[in-house]
Amino acid sequence: VEGRTVGAWQFILADLGAIMFFFRVVQVTKRSASSGEETSREISQYHYLAWKDFMAPEHPQGITKFINRINSEYSLQRGPILVHCSAGVGRTGTFVALDTLMQQLQEEGQVFIFNTICDMRYQRNFLVQSLKQYIFLYRALAELAYFGDTEIDQKSLASTIEALKQPSSENVEISRLELQFQRLKAFQEDTRKTTTMGSSEENKAKNRSESCIPYDKNRVILAPIPGRDNCTYINASFIDGYDDENNFVITQDPMEDTIFDFWRMIFEQRIKTIVMFSEV
Repeated sequence: VEGRTVGAWQFILADLGAIMFFFRVVQVTKRSASSGEETSREISQYHYLAWKDFMAPEHPQGITKFINRINSEYSLQRGPILVHCSAGVGRTGTFVALDTLMQQLQEEGQVFIFNTICDMRYQRNFLVQSLKQYIFLYRALAELAYFGDTEIDQKSLASTIEALKQPSSENVEISRLELQFQRLKAFQEDTRKTTTMGSSEENKAKNRSESCIPYDKNRVILAPIPGRDNCTYINASFIDGYDDENNFVITQDPMEDTIFDFWRMIFEQRIKTIVMFSEV
């Protein structure tokens, strides 16, 4: 908890947690210069951390969870929700559009993404600023429509697991859990995630499996060695953890011809912990 005074306003902030976003409760007090009378109000601030300007979130789950958290505590009696970013059109517009479309999907069982953005742009220009943000809306809503809300509260975890063990309504031969996993396997992967470097002829021999090749966007890149060609590739990927980006490096077992690269990666990435599941 920290306090700060700006002119006639006094702010008291309490941070209540951060993963991909911060939630703060701000107590704002205004003191009248003439009478000295004070009026206070409590403001909830939600600060999303993993969203760069002009870009879109990497995964829909974080921002949909963020929206659900806000809506669970909001009521009309609290007044309108203030949303802001650098210019107030890109990330803010995408957030408002997704919130609106999520409610539309829940209430009507269908969404009108193009029409919704058009209606929003009549009220403020350039809302949903980039193509990446527009595509993200489709991805987020497609995933939500296909899987539903899969977040499980701690108190209901045991009962939810028991419910998932029951036969599914779509196929009584399998459980709801098995059906969920089948949907996960069938869900179309983002085709923009390329594997050009790992699939190239000079690097094919460095992969144990043709189906397990790291995406170009988050692969580990080794430092170049003077006088040696094609020495920056290793079959390894950076993976986000619970509370930070690139918490993990996931890789295949080193092969006879990649052991040197394996140890290069360990030293270059300053790795001090290795978890191994394969047999020696």
